[in-house]
Amino acid sequence: MAAIRVITDPAMRALPQAAVAAMRPNGTTDIAAMIRSVMNRPRELPALLRTALDARAARATLLRGRQLLGPGLGLADSESLSPT
Repeated sequence: MAAIRVITDPAMRALPQAAVAAMRPNGTTDIAAMIRSVMNRPRELPALLRTALDARAARATLLRGRQLLGPGLGLADSESLSPT
């Protein structure tokens, strides 16, 4: 088993409240909550956009890693490990 984790936001920068408000417990995004939060705090919009760009870069890195590892995620085929 292998686990790959990508961090989307630098430790030195706090997530904007709009991003936090948009996170549902199941990991999906509540767009309406995010819009309400931005409307209440419009000065957060640049930070929210920066966070979106960070997330996009992290996703691209994760996908690139998957491409490099291949369909088996770099693990040998279990049949090739079996004694013959």
